[in-house]
Amino acid sequence: MSQIDIVEVKTLRPLLQNFNEELGVWVNDRDRFKLGRILTLIDASFSDPEQRKAVKDLVNNMWWGDVNAPTNSPMQNPHTDIRGLTLALGFELYGDSEPAGLIAPDKDWYEHRATERYQQIAETANKTK
Repeated sequence: MSQIDIVEVKTLRPLLQNFNEELGVWVNDRDRFKLGRILTLIDASFSDPEQRKAVKDLVNNMWWGDVNAPTNSPMQNPHTDIRGLTLALGFELYGDSEPAGLIAPDKDWYEHRATERYQQIAETANKTK
């Protein structure tokens, strides 16, 4: 396998855009699959239709409610992180044509933090060369 040392932004941008968009689909599909398994378990656990529906509604609302779960990772949102990564490399991932639904609630703050983090990683990598 050949190693690529230099990648032009015009080549890297569409690759990262595609990765970012497919990541959203992958996360959503994985979450829907897990939720479906839990809801199937609830179906098998309650014979009373009203009680079963109430529990399923509760679980469904909790599942999709607060998506900013606590984490030990510095990454708050993978979509924002990839934008921060590209900014650290000196280019915008989407610019003005950002797809709807990929913007985190506190995008500017998270994006700034991610950009700083990736700049530090790049600086450390450059020092070790």
